[in-house]
Amino acid sequence: HNKTFVILQTHCPQEAAISRILRRTKDDYESNALTEQAHLNNKKKFEEVDLDDLKRLSPDLDMMHIVVDTEYDAPEDWYVIDVEKR
Repeated sequence: HNKTFVILQTHCPQEAAISRILRRTKDDYESNALTEQAHLNNKKKFEEVDLDDLKRLSPDLDMMHIVVDTEYDAPEDWYVIDVEKR
């Protein structure tokens, strides 16, 4: 199909993530993590990306895993810290 499967992973230091969460209100939030505990629960569920394993499952599909540092609030301050292709 001439398509690429892209996984975009964000990376943010825990202190910055918690600070961002504590500034949220129930009326104005962008995530399901409204509390520090919710963030920690989500973090426990995180699964590492294994492109080699995914490639074995779909050998004909091009894949890309991009990791973006989102420590700072403004998206223009975010930057790519890793790219893997298979």
